[in-house]
Amino acid sequence: MKRILCIFLALMLLTACGSHAPKKAKTEILSAADGSLLATLDDAETVSMLINTDSWETLEALPEGLTPEYKLLTYQEKTLLFGQDPEAERGYDLVVTMITYLDSACVELRFSDGVVGEVFDGIGIPGEILTNYFVMPADVRNVLESYIAA
Repeated sequence: MKRILCIFLALMLLTACGSHAPKKAKTEILSAADGSLLATLDDAETVSMLINTDSWETLEALPEGLTPEYKLLTYQEKTLLFGQDPEAERGYDLVVTMITYLDSACVELRFSDGVVGEVFDGIGIPGEILTNYFVMPADVRNVLESYIAA
């Protein structure tokens, strides 16, 4: 059930909860060691691929002794409010944090606090409740590495 809710939230966030135009999203890839920015992805297809975990193997917990390697911060464009200019820059809100681990395909995916409440109209569920662990497929890892190497 937790996994289904997680997938549902990811899809709803990236499709702007059914609005006509999808919201813009971007992912910043940071070094987990020093927090330096390694790359920024703003291609919607790549950003979606990185957080769409519906075909990924689920883990109950992470193995012991893993060393964080990268932190992926996925942001979504703020919602256009009544009276705002649709052409004006609206900024971004952090919605998903993913941590990858050195020499491992394991990842932690965590929704930000408050994200669930936005999707379900005010329900205040802390993001740590929706922390999931997955095995990242090799093809997704290769795409991630290609952006970091560029």
